[in-house]
Amino acid sequence: MKSKAEEIIQFLKENADEKDKDQWTKTVKHEDVYGVKLAKFNSLISKWAKEISLYDIKELWKDGKTESRIIAAKILGKIGRREPEKVLDLLKSFVKDLKDWATTDTLATQGIRGIIKQKESEIKEFALKCLKSKNIWTRRFGIVVFINFPESKEAREIVKEYIKDKEYYIRKAAEWVKRKVESERS
Repeated sequence: MKSKAEEIIQFLKENADEKDKDQWTKTVKHEDVYGVKLAKFNSLISKWAKEISLYDIKELWKDGKTESRIIAAKILGKIGRREPEKVLDLLKSFVKDLKDWATTDTLATQGIRGIIKQKESEIKEFALKCLKSKNIWTRRFGIVVFINFPESKEAREIVKEYIKDKEYYIRKAAEWVKRKVESERS
């Protein structure tokens, strides 16, 4: 019998398309993609979340393909309330090897959704630690997390510090947080 992770990976392989693979490659700037549009699997996330274990989520992440990791992040957000401590630990382990903006942003927004209320202070503390990383995507994660906390002092400080960063993807994340901070003020 196949694990849920194996079923999902099989689904991705069967639904891969060369045109979509080219689009993903251009978007995320690497080749670790299957080539499946988000629309093909987004509607299945809730169903998969009901049937999946944390072990399977780890296996999806280990697969390394962008779509597998986005699915893992989205499912984490759906199941977070079940085991918030374990989900936070898993999230922290995933951040170590981020490699593109799409996965990073999904993990920093949707991936933490299920634990955001119970683990707010731990999430903020971890995000601030991520800002010190040499990995651009880990740093971006640390910034994007504050989209979820636009009224916080930390969000405003992050905008000031990173809005003119030399790294394009860091600057863009800070601009995104800035728009969210400003929209909360109005």
